[in-house]
Amino acid sequence: MQTGDALVAVAKLAAETAKISLHTDIDEKNILLFPAILDKLKQLVPHVSVFARHAPRQKEAVIAALNKAGRFTMMCGDGTNDVGALKQAHVGISLISVPEIEKKKRQAEAGIKKIQKAARKEEKIARKVAENGNSVVVVKGKSKSKSKSSSAANESSLKSLLKEVKDADRMIDSVELGDASVASPFTSRGTSIVCCKYVILQGRCTLVTMMQIYRILGVNCLTAALTLSKLTILGVKQGDFQMLVVGVAVACLFYLLSLAQPLETLAPIKPPSSVLTFHAFCSISSQFAVHLLSMMTVTNLALPYLNPEDPR
Repeated sequence: MQTGDALVAVAKLAAETAKISLHTDIDEKNILLFPAILDKLKQLVPHVSVFARHAPRQKEAVIAALNKAGRFTMMCGDGTNDVGALKQAHVGISLISVPEIEKKKRQAEAGIKKIQKAARKEEKIARKVAENGNSVVVVKGKSKSKSKSSSAANESSLKSLLKEVKDADRMIDSVELGDASVASPFTSRGTSIVCCKYVILQGRCTLVTMMQIYRILGVNCLTAALTLSKLTILGVKQGDFQMLVVGVAVACLFYLLSLAQPLETLAPIKPPSSVLTFHAFCSISSQFAVHLLSMMTVTNLALPYLNPEDPR
């Protein structure tokens, strides 16, 4: 763990050891943002797991040093003192916290999970009763009525808890944005940093979807060029209806891709960040090879039925 004061002490020691001349107007708050000091800090900060008790300038310096070290940074902040760090980070997320409302929401969600767990348990017991059939003792009327009243009470409690969660969400959504929201591109209405996971999930989903779109465009362009070239050699061209069908089919593929949803868990392997990768080229080439083989086979099968004297 590294504190802000310890980081300043390390920066001063590094400046004295390397004989770095600092401006006289640089105080302890701004010393970490000095370019020469940042060059030294970028070697230190990647080896620190926890940064605690940092002033606003010190937070900003840590993010800047991580950026200089070639890392991609994500910063969460809930106040004005986090604005500098949020601007320095590649991805900034502002947190809007309403502790009282969030506490009620967590309690309601815990109650919902408890009721759902009890319902699943009762369903499991009922399933076993149905499977064992003859070996089960018949329940008396009083027990049946008690079970029905308990089920009705659970259903009523579940509706009440769901209403509490909905009201809490509405109250959180009505909270005004703060200064941190102005400095960051993302805003999460809650104190949990699980929003970082959601940003990464949505970002990877968008990236993978765009990769798929570019692959479809690549295969579509190659296939269209092959079709036009082959048909032109034979003196044939596609009709308007055929072109319309192909266009509608491609549009449907793009629409289906837009419906893609992110996974619930992060994959251990990062998706490629560029279309110009070996994996993408192999994918496009293999798909085009399948199209090429199919198209040449179908064309050769259709050639015996072509009448060269018929201009149609």
